[in-house]
Amino acid sequence: MRRLLSRIVVPSAAVALLAACANGYDDTTAQDAIRDDASGDGAADADGAPDADSPPPDAPDDAASLEDGPVEEASDEDSAGDEAAVEDAVEVDPVTMCPPPGGLDCTTPGPGTGEGDECFDGVTCYMDEVQAAVRGVIADHPEWFDTSTGCEVVIVDAAIYRQAVVDRLNARRDVCGYADTNSVEEVVVRTNTTYSENFDILASTGCARYGGAIYTSTCAPAWL
Repeated sequence: MRRLLSRIVVPSAAVALLAACANGYDDTTAQDAIRDDASGDGAADADGAPDADSPPPDAPDDAASLEDGPVEEASDEDSAGDEAAVEDAVEVDPVTMCPPPGGLDCTTPGPGTGEGDECFDGVTCYMDEVQAAVRGVIADHPEWFDTSTGCEVVIVDAAIYRQAVVDRLNARRDVCGYADTNSVEEVVVRTNTTYSENFDILASTGCARYGGAIYTSTCAPAWL
């Protein structure tokens, strides 16, 4: 009986691993060789070539979306909703604009359509203008005030002082100033009848007021 001798073929990578282990060396290189042999042609090489799981570089970007099914076209209802959103976006609340829309309208007497008792605490647009007007009157007419008490006490008729502030506001030609018909201590400022603001420019102590607390309310639409 003839004995058949089988040839045992040991892959070169395995030989490298055995040799490395036998000599006590770091087997990182040998393990890399085994992984390269096992992965075949699709594995990444030392130059950074893509592996088998990476898509070809020229694959179309919309391939995945085509597998998910056809793209639905926007319906008329969706289009109408988008148009409504655009219209809402361009609508502006005049109370939040400085100055409000509509241009300058200082028609005399120019009463607005609002009610004086329906005003509210809003955001002032005209604080700087009124403060500057009061300071300007004090600088122009120092003889109208007594500063010995630590503030500018109005020693002329309050209506004269207030009218001077109103005149100075109107001289700017970018706002409209009015004397408040309900209080000798207040002025009304607006650019048009969209809304107006009220300012208290005379304290109960007789001092001229031009600090941050002079703003009292906003009326929309303007009442004066």
